[in-house]
Formats: sequence, structure tokens, C-alpha cells
Amino acid sequence: MRRLLAALLLVGCAGAPVRDAETTWFKGNLHTHSLWTDGADFPEMIAQWYKDHGYNFLAITEHDKLQAGEYWVDIAAPDVGWPPRNESARLALPAYRARFGTEWVEERREDPKHLVRLRSLAEYRHMFEEAGRFTFIMGEEVTDKQGAHLNAFNLEAAVLPQGGATNPERIRNNLAAVDSQRRAQKPPVIAIVNHPNFVWTLKAEEIAAIPDARIFEVYNGHRMTNNEGDAAHPSTERMWDIILARRHASGGAPIFGVATDDAHEYREYSDTISRPGRGWVMVRAPRLAADDIVRAIAAGDFYASTGVTLNDVDAANGRLRISIAAEPGVTYRTTFVGTRKNSGEVGEVLAEVDGVTAEYRFRGDERYVRAKVVSSRLHKDPIGGLLLGRQSAWVQPVFR
Repeated sequence: MRRLLAALLLVGCAGAPVRDAETTWFKGNLHTHSLWTDGADFPEMIAQWYKDHGYNFLAITEHDKLQAGEYWVDIAAPDVGWPPRNESARLALPAYRARFGTEWVEERREDPKHLVRLRSLAEYRHMFEEAGRFTFIMGEEVTDKQGAHLNAFNLEAAVLPQGGATNPERIRNNLAAVDSQRRAQKPPVIAIVNHPNFVWTLKAEEIAAIPDARIFEVYNGHRMTNNEGDAAHPSTERMWDIILARRHASGGAPIFGVATDDAHEYREYSDTISRPGRGWVMVRAPRLAADDIVRAIAAGDFYASTGVTLNDVDAANGRLRISIAAEPGVTYRTTFVGTRKNSGEVGEVLAEVDGVTAEYRFRGDERYVRAKVVSSRLHKDPIGGLLLGRQSAWVQPVFR
């Protein structure tokens, strides 16, 4: 961490990804739900999916609770409202029994109830965690009204929604509650502002005015989150540029962008609203441990992806350089986006580079520079139009 901060000071940037020979890229998902709240499968089955698909870390972010303590679900009870959790549990139970055995799956009958116990993270994590290969990060989705949601990580206790008169006020209050826990405990804690275009919850200008909002979902894999915006609302990428330009102009800190699944459905016969594997982060950290992953994300030493893999991202010596892990037969275009100090255009294209390496040399008048890499390969499970239908990677902004 000292090397990272020192490098940021040397190049005169904030939020700049910096090469460190002693770090490794780790793949992870930061937004997932299980039967503990409104997901459609048992947490062990979800963890198995992510581990089997090459992920290194996973945060299962239940609504307003941690996966801790004793919790039972009555799968015989009729469902009230949406989602149909009891029906989902009934459908998931046979595969859960087959995978983990009847000795692991706790059930009891209290006619007419058919109760199944949901295992806590503390109980099942030992079945999956391997040094250097896979670990969990304790997470929660703080779920306030009108879509004002944020994810918090490395928590020791659940953070309850704090409420407020408006969505920006709710986000401010919930970030303050997360920050209170961060100051009270030793492990590092971070929070992410979730899906700002879900039910058009937040405007870019509103997020920019919340200093504690340091990370947000530039890509969310749920079909209802409106990443691309519409005729009346900007896309989340456009929001990112508005926030960055305003933050820099006011002397504030940058905001980083993550990609997540926001997964709820996991089985093959599920619908396609929010399946796993659509978006993730690649985090550069010294080791695969929750504290190190959280610190790296807080420092902006990561990129977001829906399929493109990068070998290296380096901001030093007056330039931002990206090296892409090329796949056979696939082409790549890197677009460098920024806002200049004396220009009225927010989020202009500063340069476009084709190929597996791309470099942008700072002119000196940029407020920030970020980059997006788009490949010629289609997303394996797309949720948007042409741009979001291609495998992409988002590189964090460099503040000048």
C-alpha cells in the first residue's frame, strides 16, 4: 500500500493504477444474492458456481443482513409477493442435497411446514476457501427506499437502512453508517453505490455532491438496471464522466467504477433477468485475502470487465498505458476518455487506439483520463445494446 500511495504522489495523479511486481490480479464478484434474501439458490451452490468458473473471491450481498446466525426457510409455505423464494428453494433443494449430502442439508418437518436451514458463511466457507485460489468477503446490500441501495464489504455487523427524505440523503446517511463501522473496527471497509439508473434512483450531479461516494456500479448485470440510460437519462458511463468532471473542478476525489452481476437466478431453467457471470472486477493485490482486496479496490487498483482481460495497467511517466491479454482472432479498440480544464465538453474522446497495447500521453490540461477497451467478441450473456453487447473492460480514471 505504501508503494502504491508513493507512486500516486510521484506521478501527480489520484486513482491511478500503478504497476507493482509483487501483486497479482484476482477475479471477483461484488454483488450476489442467495435464498437468505431474494436469490434463487443456496449459498453453497452459488459459491460452487463462482469457484468452478474461475473466480478468486466472492461477496454474497444479502439485503440488510449478513449471512450470520441461524436462519430457516419454510419451503412448503405459499409465496407472498415477489420474488417467490419458497418456490425457488423447493426447486433448488434436490440439487443441493445431491451436491452436499443429506448429512449436510438440515431439514425438519413441523406439519404443514417443511423447514430447511440456510447455512451461515462461517459454517460453509471452509468448504471452498483455498489459499491463493478462492476466498469470501463478507458483504451486505443496504437496501433503502426507491432504489437507494449500496453494497458494503468486510463488515462485522449488518448496517440497517438509515432512511432520509430524498435518495441522495438516503445514500449519504447509509454511507455515513458504513463509515462509522469502518472507524470502529480494524479491518478495512468500503461501500459501493449500486445501480444508479435502477428506477432512475440517482442523478450524476447528486452522486458528485456526495464526497463519501467513492465507488459505483458502472455496469450491473441485472436487466432492470438501465446501464445504457434512455432518451431522458444518461448512461452510467456518461454519469461517470459528469461525476469525475465535477469532482475534479471542485477539488474532490475521483469515483471508481465496478462491474457486477447482481445475480439472483442460477439454475439453467431460470429466466435471464440476473444470472451470474455477466460482470466482474479484476483486482491487483499482494495476496488473496479480504483485507488486501478491499484496500486495493479503495485505492482504485482494479479494472471492471465483461470479458476483456488485461495484462497490465500502468500510469507513470506522464502516460496511461494498457496491455491487453489477446485472444486468437479477436480485435481490440481502446478509447481514452476525459475532460479538459478549459473545455466545455464533458467526457470527450481524447484518443482511440487499435491493437493489444494502447498508450495515452497526458497533455497537461486534462482533469482526468479513463479508458475503455472493447473487443470484437460478443458478450456471452448480453443485457444491453451494441456497446454493452461486446466484451469490454473499464480502466479507472487518473486524476491530474
